[in-house]
Amino acid sequence: MPALNRVDGEGRTRRTPAVPERLPVLGLLCLVGLCLFTLLVEAPRMEREIGEGVRTVLAEGGHRRMDVAVRGRDVTLTGLASGRTAADAAVRLASGVDGVRTVRDGTRFEPVSLSWVRLRRGRDGGWRVGGVLPDADSWLVLEESLQRRNPGAGARTERIDRVVDPERSDPGWLDAVDRLLDLVSGMEGAAVELGAGILDVSGTVADPASYPGTVRALETLAMDERLDLVNRVSLRPPG
Repeated sequence: MPALNRVDGEGRTRRTPAVPERLPVLGLLCLVGLCLFTLLVEAPRMEREIGEGVRTVLAEGGHRRMDVAVRGRDVTLTGLASGRTAADAAVRLASGVDGVRTVRDGTRFEPVSLSWVRLRRGRDGGWRVGGVLPDADSWLVLEESLQRRNPGAGARTERIDRVVDPERSDPGWLDAVDRLLDLVSGMEGAAVELGAGILDVSGTVADPASYPGTVRALETLAMDERLDLVNRVSLRPPG
């Protein structure tokens, strides 16, 4: 804004300073700064309230070995879950807390709470099976699955050395075993140990074209089940 000229009582012209044009800009900057300051003050309080709410619902749901981290309105769950079903339930509980926008599941399954099984394919095509499952019905389901894939050879089950509390086993665990059998049934000398936090797979793949896909599928399965993959699968040399 240009300066204004005025004449004083003695007939002299004086310049009146104009109001700087920067004042509206400075006012806007002050408003933005005030908003940012408010956010900085309010954000920790909001995160604290969300964290307390999530921890409360998790504790009430029996998920006492999980940790909660909050950033803004986004929640991350870490720590131990008794299985995939428990982890999914915890995510649903956390998602229902007021103010929560997203929930990321970073939990790991508690090894001692899960079933485990050891499978080894013999030269006759039959499977030697051992391990720990929650009940006799689970063993029947597993053996039927093996016999369906190898109707001639069947499956031989080793003696069960110990028992798993059915309430602490993951109901969806046999689905993972089924996915794994789909991957290894065509391998030569296939041997698998699944559970206790580990997926250990060995065997030989005859088809070079299928080898990369098999490895990727094993990696995906291990990630889905939160297992550390020990990949001993090899490609049969040509000839």
